[in-house]
Order: sequence, then structure tokens, then C-alpha cells
Amino acid sequence: MNANRFELNEVETTFINEWAREKRLDVKVNLMSCGALSDHGLDLADVHNVLRSGSVIVSDMLGHRGLWTVLGETTEDDLVELDIAVASEEGEVELLRLDVFERREME
Repeated sequence: MNANRFELNEVETTFINEWAREKRLDVKVNLMSCGALSDHGLDLADVHNVLRSGSVIVSDMLGHRGLWTVLGETTEDDLVELDIAVASEEGEVELLRLDVFERREME
């Protein structure tokens, strides 16, 4: 993959944040990603929170879909990186991979 790496991809970040806030996204989770969510004690509410408030840090293309890496926080303040494939015309997002980087301590 020859990704465009930036600290922040503003156009993609604005798109995914606004569409997630407006609940215009149809998030699809494959079997492997479903297992990863379960392994980390996460669910779709956490994925939606990352998409609503996170930042696109890598942007590329996968066929006709955008392939983006989104870094953000879950509902429990865990820092998570999601790889997603985005079909913007359909508002469809496929969760391809996730990594939990750290669990933030509650004050």
C-alpha cells in the first residue's frame, strides 16, 4: 500500500466525523474484527465513538473505496486505531482491523 501519511487528513476526518454524528453510516464488521472487538471488551458503540470524534491519520484507496486509519477514543476512553474501508456514496463503512493502544486511567 502506498498510503499518504499525514498527521491529520482533514477532509476525510470531517467526512467521517460528520457522517457518524448524523448516524448516516452503515458499519459492517467481519468475523475477524468482531472477534477483536470482543477480545478487547469493545462493541459497536465504541466504534461509532471513534468515528464520531477520531482523526483520520492514514488515507489510501482500496479499489473504489477509501482505506482509512482512524485514531480515536472509545466510550471508556481507550485509545483505538481502526482500519476502515469507506464507500462514501453508500455511507458504508467496513471495519477491517482494530488495535487498542492503551487503557486510560480514570481520575
